[in-house]
Amino acid sequence: MRCKDHRRQLDRLGAGADYHGDAQLVYAGIDGFVKPEVIDKMTAGLRSSGSGSEIVVFPNVNHGFNADYRPTYDKITATYATKLTLDWLKQRGV
Repeated sequence: MRCKDHRRQLDRLGAGADYHGDAQLVYAGIDGFVKPEVIDKMTAGLRSSGSGSEIVVFPNVNHGFNADYRPTYDKITATYATKLTLDWLKQRGV
């Protein structure tokens, strides 16, 4: 189920420690929607959960760096992020 209020959704994800799946989350370092303190909280929670999840932050790109229809699109970072994700999935047999 998708949450209509993305901030509420991020607050739930911020718990992190309650998450038991295996996920890779990729974020832009320059992001007006996902604040660094939220990413820090999620990172700490995921570490303590032992879920095997990881968070990747590209510090010098804007939100939407992987959306080729947005002005913030960054082809080099998007290509690298895609490679990281595909490698991550392959390591898990997906």
